[in-house]
Amino acid sequence: MAADNNRMRVLRPLQACNLCKARKKKCDKSLPSCGYCTSKQIDCVYGDASFPRNPASPTTKDACPKQPSLWPSPARVIINPKHALQLAEGFGREVYLDVYRVIRDSGQFVDDITARFFNGIHHQLPLISRSSFYNNLAALGPASSVDSSLLLLAMSLFTKTPDAHAKTVPNLEKRRALYLSLKSLYAQVQACSPPSIPLIQAGVLLGMHEYMNGQPYNGFMTISTCARMAYAAGIHMHFSHENTSSRKPDSPSLFQEEEEANTWWGIVICERTFLCELETNSQPLLSVFPAGDARLPIESQVLDQLDILEHGSLPNIPLSCLTFPNLGGFSRMAQATCFLDQVRNAFEVDNIDSRLLLLSRLDTNIQSFLSLVMPQCQEEPGIYCSAMNITIRTLFILHWHIITQLKICAPRYEPRDVWLARSHEALETVAKMVIDIADLLLATPVQGTTTYMVDTMPPQYPYIARAVLGYLCTRKSIEEPEWSKKAREILQMWLDKYSE
Repeated sequence: MAADNNRMRVLRPLQACNLCKARKKKCDKSLPSCGYCTSKQIDCVYGDASFPRNPASPTTKDACPKQPSLWPSPARVIINPKHALQLAEGFGREVYLDVYRVIRDSGQFVDDITARFFNGIHHQLPLISRSSFYNNLAALGPASSVDSSLLLLAMSLFTKTPDAHAKTVPNLEKRRALYLSLKSLYAQVQACSPPSIPLIQAGVLLGMHEYMNGQPYNGFMTISTCARMAYAAGIHMHFSHENTSSRKPDSPSLFQEEEEANTWWGIVICERTFLCELETNSQPLLSVFPAGDARLPIESQVLDQLDILEHGSLPNIPLSCLTFPNLGGFSRMAQATCFLDQVRNAFEVDNIDSRLLLLSRLDTNIQSFLSLVMPQCQEEPGIYCSAMNITIRTLFILHWHIITQLKICAPRYEPRDVWLARSHEALETVAKMVIDIADLLLATPVQGTTTYMVDTMPPQYPYIARAVLGYLCTRKSIEEPEWSKKAREILQMWLDKYSE
């Protein structure tokens, strides 16, 4: 009985499809088409309802001569609308019940999940409009759509129960079960439902959870799927730099477009940051980075109030405007990722001298950008940390590329030793910054709480810490200064605590 409760319930037809009946073979009763019909690329028919794979247009049908066939005639493969609606509603309710069972088994409540989510990672990755989410949740209730149910389950991955800091075996098992349940349900819903904003948002959160838990490859695969769905849904077209005041006031699509634009930015940012941690990090990306005049995403506090803000009050700041005052954390993340994208593109330049000159200019611009973000990060810890960490990771990737390339190529513009000394100096500066962050994360709990700073870190930091530790280990056999030995001890101590 317990095994049955843990198994995902999937809606299936009661009888085999017509073709498998005629063949007197076992049918796997998959929807919308069974395995045999899928492999043969033919229409699958269940009783009076069917799921045509590729219905031809009237023109095509008229042009082709009618061939004798053993398969069901077109008159028998018309979908019964009533039956199709019943299937959709039944599947939606099944998913809804599964989601709430999984949440209940994890010891969480819906109100706690939403409150913790919107007060937590939502500020770093603002994809979901709080007001529209609550409105949908209140309006639909048990009739909630499958994608909204999945989004709620994805949000629960980023909430911590009061004893979450105690990484006991039962607690880890609950979190693992929550993740596997979402992974399984997401695959089923994706196969049966068209792309939608909540479904894409749930996928982005799923990918971020995988990345944060040391699975960058899984996260990259998940976010790549989200990019394909986003293209199919057309949300990649809403980030253009246009004057928001030219849109019609009170347009119902205005607020939806803002949420879609932020979701696309989330995909663009995540795909590039996840790729940095893969062994084969030269593979192509699915999402196209917006041009320099693209409009920056809006921040969480604006996204959460779209239903009460005047349409002309929405920010309209281009991506290339680095010195605009009071830019938020998500906008800074977009700009930091823009530099990361430029560095990746520079690696494609064949001529080593041209590539080094381009990387040198980028290095200057990135360090200038970092000097803008660091004061903001100190004033508002947690809001700008992801932008700063992406920037640091970009600098590390840039200079490590220079060091590795100069082992096999000889530049003509400047002596090799000059380039190497410059890059090692930059990496040592980056390492010291990462050590300072580790010291802060190892500090005592946040005042007035039992939460350690290590639990509030940006998701990129563990990868940066490992990269810097690896770099310092390669230097210790050459000429290691005293600060480097201490730095390795601090980083190893932090990684041990993080992995507890």
